Amino acid sequence: MSEGGRLRTDVTHDFIRGNATSDYTVAFALTDGAPVAPANDYRRWLIEHDRLSSLDQKIRENPEVGKLIGAFHAYLWGDGRSTGAIKQLQDLGIGKMWLGYDADGSPMSPRSHRGGQRGRIPRRPLQQLGQRPRSRHCRHSRRTVARPVWPQACVHDENCEPETGFGGRAACYLSSQALADAEPQHHYLASRIDSMTANGGHSYFLDVDATGEVFRDHSPGHPMTQAQDRANRLARMRELPEGLDLVLGSETVGSWANQMLAFSHGSTTPVSPGLWKAKQDKETWGRLLSGRKARGVLQAGRTPLCALTSCSAQATGCSLS
Repeated sequence: MSEGGRLRTDVTHDFIRGNATSDYTVAFALTDGAPVAPANDYRRWLIEHDRLSSLDQKIRENPEVGKLIGAFHAYLWGDGRSTGAIKQLQDLGIGKMWLGYDADGSPMSPRSHRGGQRGRIPRRPLQQLGQRPRSRHCRHSRRTVARPVWPQACVHDENCEPETGFGGRAACYLSSQALADAEPQHHYLASRIDSMTANGGHSYFLDVDATGEVFRDHSPGHPMTQAQDRANRLARMRELPEGLDLVLGSETVGSWANQMLAFSHGSTTPVSPGLWKAKQDKETWGRLLSGRKARGVLQAGRTPLCALTSCSAQATGCSLS
């Protein structure tokens, strides 16, 4: 904020024992006053504390990550996931793309995956482990975890009410602590990854995990602080690609998760609280795409340039990764 012609900032902190926030450290640094000085100083801090990984490091650890360099990103709908659509891209001279599709029960076929691999086109399913839709008829119905995890694994606030998401469209956020506790015995995450990559996919987009929205869970069966939630998400992102050489990405990736991920989608996509309510107005929302939605992502002469870059998971906008 500006005061008397000078920029300043205010920071508040709640010292709450139950949130494990009783200890609080503030670091000060003398900089050159440049607009990006705070960012440069934070980058230096990350490097000093071994919390920053370069793209070169990630490629050395997993050569598949190198395929992202120079690749367009696009999400596929309808028959855009077919072998014919992949061949159409290759016939157009587009030999390097990251192609994604929703985890909606209609994955790309192994044949389509093989065709994309010949053309060096990475692709992935979109998976969301953080939320449970209210209705089994929800458009993203595959973004679920079966009973007995839900509804027992919901995050609950201090009033014992479930933390809802997507403007109330999702019945609750699933607790990362509950999922972590269940994994050794039930292998929910391992089983889901196996099923989602059985067709040969070698890139995976884990929605929500790296956005930075973390929760205090007051559920008696799986209490969790915000710090624990972040640690659980980092552990999940770290363990998910092990042994699979998956090229892993997430939504609007925060700096704290940079070491675990190879790409981010939606980082510059503006989202307002009224978005989800507006999207329910089918008379005015998305009218331009109605009737063409099922035909795939490539519409000759009609596809905006941003559709061939990397669109956000909810198709709320587009941004370059």
